[in-house]
Amino acid sequence: MLKNMCGGSADLCSVALFWDRRGNDLYEVKMDKDMGEPGPFGSASKYPPSRTFRDDLPAVGVFLDTGGEDSYLGDPRNAAGAQDGYGWKENRSTQSFGLGWDAAIYK
Repeated sequence: MLKNMCGGSADLCSVALFWDRRGNDLYEVKMDKDMGEPGPFGSASKYPPSRTFRDDLPAVGVFLDTGGEDSYLGDPRNAAGAQDGYGWKENRSTQSFGLGWDAAIYK
């Protein structure tokens, strides 16, 4: 079960990596309404400008699933469009973005 800010989701000038190398997986999403964004699958939080050095540092979320047949179920806020056998990206601002890739490169 994946919730907010996990599964390759970066927050405030960080880099987040989720990598599942092999196996058939079921990714079920249930977002917590009180926690806010972002969701899982390679995304990043977006913040208003703080007028500090943090405005120049990126937040990068990466989600990789490189083997097996996978299913993505749950919350419709899976805005990234994660699905088996595809790649996706999410740009929330010039300094806040994510990407994901689900490909069977290991057999």
